[in-house]
This record gives sequence, structure tokens and C-alpha cells, in this order.
Amino acid sequence: MEYILGILGSSWQILLDSSIFIIFGFFIAALIRAFISTESIVKYMGDRNMKSVFLAALFGVPLPLCSCGVVPTAIALKKQGASKPATVSFLISTPESSIDSIAITYALIDPIMTIFRPVAAFITGFVAGAAEIFFGKKEDVKKTEDIECPHCGDHSHHNDGDSSPLTAIQNDKHNHPLSERIGSGFHFAFIELLGDISRWFLIGMLIAGIITYLIPASFIENYMG
Repeated sequence: MEYILGILGSSWQILLDSSIFIIFGFFIAALIRAFISTESIVKYMGDRNMKSVFLAALFGVPLPLCSCGVVPTAIALKKQGASKPATVSFLISTPESSIDSIAITYALIDPIMTIFRPVAAFITGFVAGAAEIFFGKKEDVKKTEDIECPHCGDHSHHNDGDSSPLTAIQNDKHNHPLSERIGSGFHFAFIELLGDISRWFLIGMLIAGIITYLIPASFIENYMG
């Protein structure tokens, strides 16, 4: 019983420490759902090719998401049509760098590391995505005719397809008001998406609690210090 209570206590503490970052990740997922069209994601990150991997790694480098917050955001991108290689690339590059971490690196270390950190994040993300292309299991690529409006499920209207990655904001041809788009985005993130990952998330917290409770800090210091 002592071990069980200790593990549960450690898991709870880890959950408290990481919760704010996870909530922020769901918040970003909600904004992506509300303002970035599914068609834009499919167009720029939906194919199983190097272009999608490149753009996903590039998109992930400046985002202020940690390894906890990136999970719901990446799943949101995958659900809206991003390919597996692009999702892997985004998952790797995003936690390694961000606008705020680049700034603090410049302030605390030196200009050279300020450049190398985002470059290293981009390269590792790109290589991981490329590895998924060559060695991963192929998937069915989402087609334009499969795209539905994320707010009402209608397939009859799409974007013009001429937006650039920097201006791929939701072209709402269904004339959904802003409040409805934001509402559907938050419903998707905090209800649908949270329900999808909650089981695996709790399992991860439990495993982290087991490691924290059963492996003393002195073990890491003595053998990996």
C-alpha cells in the first residue's frame, strides 16, 4: 500500500507540474482548429514527401510549446490532415526550440548557440520526418474531396487553394461567425481531443510516477552524472 500511495503521489505531482503546459497545448490546438483551414494543412503538410516534412519542421521551430504541450497540438494537426512524416517532424522540432528560448539563449549564452539551437531543432525534426518517409508504414493521403468544414462537417466549400503557408488562415466560405469557430475549436480541443488522448496520457503519468518514486535521485547522480 505504501508503494501504491507513493507512486500515485508522485504521479499527481508530475501532473500538477506539467498541467499548465498541457493546457496551453490544447489551447493552441483549439486555435489551429478555429483559424487554420483543413485544406491548408492538407495542402502544405498532407503529402508524404520532403516538402511536407520541411514545412512541418520549419513551422514547429518558433512555436512556444514544450514536450508536454506539443502532443495535443500535433494530434490536432494529424486529425486535420497532416501526414505521419510531417507530424513526426513537428513533434521533434517544436519542443527543441521556440521564439522565447532563442531569445533567452542569446541573453544567457552567446550568439553562436542562439543560431545553432533552432538550426539543430530544424535538422533533427527534418531527419526524423524523412526517416518516417523511408522506413515508416505508408498511409492513405487525405484528398481535397475528403475535406470537410471543421465547424459544420459540410464538404461543399473549400478554400481557393492559393494561400501561402504564412497566410493560411481559415477562409470561412460557410460564413461561420468568429464566436462559432472559436467555440467549435475549443470543443474539439478540450472535449474530443482530450477524450482521445486521456487514457494514454494517464498511463504516461503513471509510468512517470513509478520512475520518480522507485528510482532515487542518487541513482542518476551516481551512474549518469
